[in-house]
Amino acid sequence: MHCQYMQEEPSLRFQNVNLKMVPFRRNEGRCAINGEESSEDREERILAMLGIIGTVLNLLVVIFVYIYTTI
Repeated sequence: MHCQYMQEEPSLRFQNVNLKMVPFRRNEGRCAINGEESSEDREERILAMLGIIGTVLNLLVVIFVYIYTTI
């Protein structure tokens, strides 16, 4: 006893969509006029680099402690 709706195969239609990724900047108009980047953008980049450096150092400490405790 098969139901009639179970015998139908589902069909999906996809439409091609062309997407263009562009960088998003909050102060794009201001930077374009002044020709320089704002101090807030520079501060964000410095904080991001400090976060990456801190993460790498933390990973090195974890590896060192793991090696030290297994010896």
